[in-house]
Amino acid sequence: MESDSFDWSKKIVWSNLYKIAPEERKNPKDEECNFQDKNSIELVKMEIEELNPKFCIVLANDTWWNPFQVYLQSEISDKIKSSVIQSSEMHKDTRIIVTSRPFRGDSSNHATKILEALKM
Repeated sequence: MESDSFDWSKKIVWSNLYKIAPEERKNPKDEECNFQDKNSIELVKMEIEELNPKFCIVLANDTWWNPFQVYLQSEISDKIKSSVIQSSEMHKDTRIIVTSRPFRGDSSNHATKILEALKM
């Protein structure tokens, strides 16, 4: 596949960790997460198990991902403390890479670090 090709877009699925968030904010507040924790976490588990992807890339951080990791009981295989890749873990046959979230500007550093982590 050519690096500038968009064929990759046919092989990707996007899902938000928390399914309900106010339109005017990018992330839900703590209390908004709390009332939907159980259902959101279960839905993410169902999505991963239904799709059974080889990789799941979490563009959030360990703090946002932690309740999901605990519920999934995914096995942390490699804890990497860096500004981009925060952990690597397994849930059944899916390797989950937890990353910080690139907010603005050039995301090539994030893309490079994620690709490196996928090859580990």
